[in-house]
Amino acid sequence: SIIYRGNLSPKLIPFFLLHPRKNNYMKKHILAVVLVTIVLFNPGCKKSPTEAIDNTQPGRRDYVWTVDTLKIPYTVLTRMWGSSPTDLWAIGPGGDLNKTIFHFDGTSWKNDGKSRPISPTSIWGSSANNIWIGGREGKIWNYTNGSWGEAFTYSISGFPSLGLECIWGDSPDNVYAVGYADSLGIRYKGVILHFNGSSWRVMETEEIKNGFISITRAPATSSNYFIKGIRMDPATADTVMIYEFDGTNLKRIQTKSISEDRYPKIVNAGGKLLFVIDRTIYSYTNQQFKSVYNIGYWNFVDILAGRSEKDLFLSMNDGIAHYNGTDVEYIYRFTSNISITCWYIFEKDIVFIAYDFVKDVHLIYRGKLKN
Repeated sequence: SIIYRGNLSPKLIPFFLLHPRKNNYMKKHILAVVLVTIVLFNPGCKKSPTEAIDNTQPGRRDYVWTVDTLKIPYTVLTRMWGSSPTDLWAIGPGGDLNKTIFHFDGTSWKNDGKSRPISPTSIWGSSANNIWIGGREGKIWNYTNGSWGEAFTYSISGFPSLGLECIWGDSPDNVYAVGYADSLGIRYKGVILHFNGSSWRVMETEEIKNGFISITRAPATSSNYFIKGIRMDPATADTVMIYEFDGTNLKRIQTKSISEDRYPKIVNAGGKLLFVIDRTIYSYTNQQFKSVYNIGYWNFVDILAGRSEKDLFLSMNDGIAHYNGTDVEYIYRFTSNISITCWYIFEKDIVFIAYDFVKDVHLIYRGKLKN
């Protein structure tokens, strides 16, 4: 409760206080008017509809690290998903089709050695027993009942080269996959697929002349989806674009040419979408970008993931850094020339996979918050 204290000016003292013998009806009526007037016109009693109280706590940085080494000839792991820190899947396209899907059971990373006709490039799951993988040739595979099986293959006449770069969903019966269709240099366009719980179908949208590489949504900030695409142009600089997608229509909201640090990035931080443009973190509300924080580090590469806008993990040229809503600080420094390729976060655990170009091995960094 908020208690307001003050002295009324004699001119503002209600009539029934000066004349207490007047009838009770008048007292109640005038008192009600006074209370309504205070509520309506006192700004201390009413917040703006767009003003929100931020009770988010800064993310912690006291992690205990474990590093695993994994050597996979001709394959680079580029995507990861997990139902828990002891149930992780990592995938990547490569030369050997029997070494593209790896699983971590809490103790070690394993591969079943089975050759599958898919070159995987994307992965997402709704549970430990329902996982989707998308890949080249427009193929989608599903993991259920302990095994992988082909679930769907899409094709477009005149486009021999197809690929799915991202699969993402917010429930088992609402899953999206995005990618590209290429007619070997003649035409090139983005593709959106949707799974409704029983079947996959190609979404009919306007033809966008660039490939889509990610899709996500954050209901806390918008009911729409946000898709990142890239237009590859050998004659000029490649261009990255961000689209807002309402399920039918695509609206471009950001365009940047690719350079070292200028192309837009999207991160889903605990149900809120954040965008990185020109080394600055932005939120996006009511079709407007709002600056949150400027990352003034020359060696900043990308925002990887986040639990909230005060608990973000940053890829740096020489390590992993953390933003807690106030500042940036390293939580792990690399000792060799490596590049982070994929990551995943849980409530108290974080996992990053990096590729060591010199030693030709994968380094898997698992961080756990101290008790």
